[in-house]
Amino acid sequence: MKKILAFLMALIMLFMLGVITVSADVPQDSSVPQKVVICTLGEYELYYYLSDIQLPMEVTEQIGKYVFYRPDYKEDAQFSSKLGLYVGNADQYYSLAVAYQNGLIDIDAAANAVSASDSGVAVYLVGDVNANNKVDVDDVLQVQKHIANIQTDASRLYLCDCNQDGKVTTKDVLIMQKIVANMYEIV
Repeated sequence: MKKILAFLMALIMLFMLGVITVSADVPQDSSVPQKVVICTLGEYELYYYLSDIQLPMEVTEQIGKYVFYRPDYKEDAQFSSKLGLYVGNADQYYSLAVAYQNGLIDIDAAANAVSASDSGVAVYLVGDVNANNKVDVDDVLQVQKHIANIQTDASRLYLCDCNQDGKVTTKDVLIMQKIVANMYEIV
């Protein structure tokens, strides 16, 4: 308990001092999961790679690198199917129609993706406790509060078992902190 409180105090002090930039290589530690299956859509399995949700490599060659289902998209012209394409190096989200028009996906891949989105399967980002579609400091703090028995709402904590050992512990918090600090790359 003392270690957790000391860690929380150190974290608060770091944030009070300003923004900290951390740069590191992806660790080769085999205990850190590089990918975890979230669910299956038709013949495809959806994975998360520590900080994003992706389709498997054999599918990404056809459909693009960052296709994912977002249940929170508003029903509008751009994201009516709730399935989007995220291009990391441009930091841009595209609807399937725009991705197709820009040559980012082919027509067969787009058709498969639309039929997958119509199945209504929701995919959630692992580590996203507060449901804001990213893993951030607030998620880390909520998990730390849960571990310290300060917070009782555990409705989304199943998403925080980052090392897939069946429980939420400080090991998961460490992985989430590395996600927030951009110490993992998606490969």
